[in-house]
Amino acid sequence: MLDQQTDPQTSLHKILTELADQSTKLDETQADHYLSRLKDLYQNGFRHHYSEIYGLITHIDANEQQDLAILLRNIKTIYDKSREISSDEDFKSRLEKLYDHINLDISRIAYAKEINRRQEERDKTTRIELTKLAERAQDMQRDYITILGIFASIIITFVAGIGVSGSVLNNIDKVSIYRLTFIILLLALFLSNLLNMLFEFIKHVRGHSALETNKSPSTIAGINALFLFLMLIDILLWAIYWYRATGYTMF
Repeated sequence: MLDQQTDPQTSLHKILTELADQSTKLDETQADHYLSRLKDLYQNGFRHHYSEIYGLITHIDANEQQDLAILLRNIKTIYDKSREISSDEDFKSRLEKLYDHINLDISRIAYAKEINRRQEERDKTTRIELTKLAERAQDMQRDYITILGIFASIIITFVAGIGVSGSVLNNIDKVSIYRLTFIILLLALFLSNLLNMLFEFIKHVRGHSALETNKSPSTIAGINALFLFLMLIDILLWAIYWYRATGYTMF
């Protein structure tokens, strides 16, 4: 029997909390026991508060030791049993309303969770897309810098080459072949290293990955060694020529 000193709403909360516990497994005896407790609860015209049922359902949902699916299954078992054995239509009507309210609140919570899950997925997708767009914008910026850098390198080399070629051609009859060769090799050495510096700068701006040039440190070192070797040969040839043609001033 229900303790007369206990608030009926509190007693209902206790019963529903027990029915939601994961360790609760209703057999015939337990179903009869809870059915009797609920019948005692409703016999004096007690009417459960729908607003408090929702609050209790949310509390049960937040408790790891309790499960709304277990609560719904157990309360349905009790309700089905009351329809089979109870002749009290008023009690069955109140128990049916309790079952409907619990079922409705559980469905509402499940729907709210599904909405939140979908919203979180959309937010996650949006964040991923924004991140991709930001990365794409950065890549485009680096691409523009790379293109401008390449054109600047080509223009600088072309202008320098034109200027040097013009100067060399204008004075080709005024200097010896050895001096002319030496100057050409020196300028080629300078322009090669200038281009290498520009390409290395572009690679640094691009993050060392998107722009892969053929000028590795070993390559430019080999080019420098080649030009220095040719300059050394030119000097040796000039020295030999000067030695053989004593009396002529080459420089």
